Amino acid sequence: MSHPRFFLSSLDADSLTLEGTEARHAARSRRLAVGDTLTLFDGSGREADGVITAVAAERVEVRVTQRRAATLAGGPRLTLAAAIPKGPRAEWMIEKLAELGLHEFWPLQTRRSVVDPRPTKIEKWRRIVRESAKQSGRNDLMTIAESIPFEQAAHRAAGFGCVWIADRGGEAWRAASNRTSHDAGQRGKVGAVDRGDAPHLALIGPEGGWTEEEHALLAARGARRVVLSANTLRIEAAAVAFTAIWHAG
Repeated sequence: MSHPRFFLSSLDADSLTLEGTEARHAARSRRLAVGDTLTLFDGSGREADGVITAVAAERVEVRVTQRRAATLAGGPRLTLAAAIPKGPRAEWMIEKLAELGLHEFWPLQTRRSVVDPRPTKIEKWRRIVRESAKQSGRNDLMTIAESIPFEQAAHRAAGFGCVWIADRGGEAWRAASNRTSHDAGQRGKVGAVDRGDAPHLALIGPEGGWTEEEHALLAARGARRVVLSANTLRIEAAAVAFTAIWHAG
């Protein structure tokens, strides 16, 4: 049976201390006590098992019994830049992207965006990422950048091996994937994308769609336009669908 998991930024010492939110979660929510076993992870891939040696207000002391080296997924990484949906839909999106293994998320400000998240909102999303890692067993943390204007994101696209843009006027994902697979000698394998070694960037626009100027700027960066479904997807559904398809490929 798996042990309850808690986040701690450093696992270097033999005796570790959970404080604040993590300590309250262990002592109050999970009702852990002296002698109980738990697992700690540092967000960079390492984790450690330990036994609780003391429980006090806002503090839980843990003696490390075993450490494990970083277990990070190999291969290229995906960064996703998306316009922000309204209300709790954004939090749901962040949680699911973290569970699916997305490397980095950029809150994207486009011409037709309606939500510009404040720093307090982004910090809340980072807490959601930590909670998602605890629940899903992921040992690294999805990075969430500060809010990024579209032009800045387009400029950064030059540093990626491939740039994708979700767009109703694009190719069906299967067709785009099959053509790429043919180049790699794998014709007909649905979802098989020749990802190479460089990181990929995907962009999801606002509910009002991309402007012609935004399309032109992304086209100049070599972005490939793909449609993810025959149906119209909301921002959060498109973001989750793209991430799941990309990782499955």
